[in-house]
Amino acid sequence: MATIWWVLREAKMPLSVAHIHERLIDNFGDNPRLKSKNGLHRIFRYFKPEVYRKNKTSRFTEYEITQDIPFKDALKEKYLSVIVK
Repeated sequence: MATIWWVLREAKMPLSVAHIHERLIDNFGDNPRLKSKNGLHRIFRYFKPEVYRKNKTSRFTEYEITQDIPFKDALKEKYLSVIVK
């Protein structure tokens, strides 16, 4: 989740899941958990809805984050509490 947040913050523009997946591999290597880009859509359920925007274009869904929010403040409370422990 933190790596996805980092990729979107560094992009400073909306990215499709395919582009997010590409940048994750480029910056963090080929992790077995990142084999499928299909699961990346589900990652956004861990974030508060007000910290990201989902833009549906004609063919793709693109995601964009609020740039001035740190990762720990972007997570929903129930997920943050697990990470903090």
